[in-house]
Amino acid sequence: MNQTDEPSTEQLIAQRFLQVPAHAIECRPIVSGFSGAGIMQVSTSTESYALRRWSRPSLPRQRILELHRFLVYLKSHEIPVAVPLLEPESRSSLVFKNQTYWQLEPWLPGKGLTGPTIGHSATQSMMQSLARMHLAAEKYISSPQGTEWFGTSHGPAPAVIERLRMIEQWTPRRIKDCKEALQFSPEKFRDLAMSILEQYQRHSERVAKQLQTLATSRCQLFPCWRDPWRDHVLFLNGKVSGFIDASATRCDHVGTDLSRLLGSMFADDQQLWQHALSDYQQVRKLSPLDLELAKVLDRSSVLLSGMTWIDRWEKQTLNHNQLPAIIERLKAIEKRMHSQ
Repeated sequence: MNQTDEPSTEQLIAQRFLQVPAHAIECRPIVSGFSGAGIMQVSTSTESYALRRWSRPSLPRQRILELHRFLVYLKSHEIPVAVPLLEPESRSSLVFKNQTYWQLEPWLPGKGLTGPTIGHSATQSMMQSLARMHLAAEKYISSPQGTEWFGTSHGPAPAVIERLRMIEQWTPRRIKDCKEALQFSPEKFRDLAMSILEQYQRHSERVAKQLQTLATSRCQLFPCWRDPWRDHVLFLNGKVSGFIDASATRCDHVGTDLSRLLGSMFADDQQLWQHALSDYQQVRKLSPLDLELAKVLDRSSVLLSGMTWIDRWEKQTLNHNQLPAIIERLKAIEKRMHSQ
């Protein structure tokens, strides 16, 4: 950047955290996920950082601050996570500008796995790193202000209750109306959405019964990542170097993490699931209830993931600029639905 140019909002935010001149900061947009949050790679002459703009509407400020507190805790237990920096003037890890919150954190080394397969050494590192995270998280003591989201307890898994509610919202009438309205959507999206709706009608009753069986089960609840899918686990030299995008983190059951990660890595390959779960249990044991919850949460995720995109289309909140990526995601979802 030329020193005579006006600095961007991102440079000004980064300047507040780093206390260096704005013209000495470079910002490079990173293709963001579907959450609506924006990520910039921020670089100085010596270091790189990730600048996150929280989406609007976003999580409550207190929940984000408790998340940052939890990340500090995980880092102290040698879990490879990025801890947001404190802005020197306010001593806060959040800055409010342009009607949204911003945070800056170190850029973690490594990258996600891109191939269709993952070797045993990488699988073992991934599962045992996740197990160590859970061992630390189950002992976390939240602040009084953060107990609502990060307190530990025993009870029904929140993910199970939420997914039952989601299934209840998809009434036969709503599905019929949705199919009629889809006639006016883009062709590729329409064809995939229609197929997903048909598969949903075929499997929803069975999955709902499985969730209902578990809805009253009391299980151990503590802060879980809740979205550790394959793009959110970084590897360097075959070992886990970081867990990224903690925005979904809150109190839940470990099955949310296991189902999300193993489903994204291994889809329906039960042999690979079993090997991975064995690696996990070398560090942290799982009960029969834990294993059953992981399986049912995976099935319900397959059932409902496509419906989430259809819901966004129905409510006109779909980002059409991301339509090609959304279609690729829907193709993967539809493929798994056919194998259920």
